Amino acid sequence: MRLVLTSSGIQGKVTSNLKKMVGSLKNKKAAIVTSATPGSSAWLFVGEVEKELVGLGFKRGNIEVFTLEKRFKSSAFDKHDVVYSCGGNTFLIRDCMRKTGFDKAIRRFVERNGIYVGVSAGSIIAGPDITIAGWGSEGDPNDVHLKNMKGIGFCDIAVFPHYRPDLREEVDCFRKKVLYPIVELSDGQALFLWDDETKLVR
Repeated sequence: MRLVLTSSGIQGKVTSNLKKMVGSLKNKKAAIVTSATPGSSAWLFVGEVEKELVGLGFKRGNIEVFTLEKRFKSSAFDKHDVVYSCGGNTFLIRDCMRKTGFDKAIRRFVERNGIYVGVSAGSIIAGPDITIAGWGSEGDPNDVHLKNMKGIGFCDIAVFPHYRPDLREEVDCFRKKVLYPIVELSDGQALFLWDDETKLVR
């Protein structure tokens, strides 16, 4: 399993670590998965992600964008090497993933050793449970009234993205309520779960 769970995307030391593990990306194919819709203000971030991937070495023609408003075939990512799952409202994204068939497609992708890159909500969703997304003073609102808080379950770790030292008390309080491990990620950091290695890149 190859997971790169980030707070704010592939940047800084995360970039160099990923390149070291993967090598040249110029002939690789990437999929961007977003809850944003074309024409919305959030769609601007999709362009930023494309620039980020081109900067990593991907050819622009090898980058495909998928929106969570459309159905996913289980084979949706069979031709891709990297799936980049964007941020947003975690509860909305998790709900859409279940309804569109993304869950089956991404499981198939990860099981064949594809590289899953999560950003913020995309990182939380990879874990066992997404309750942490709504925790604390800066948590996401559960506007879709989601009741099933199970994550995709690629790992047993829940990440807390956009961490700052002043949020320490909130994180520690949540940690006492759950049985699974919590890893705080500040912007620019990532948790690599790569084959048999677990590595926090700061």
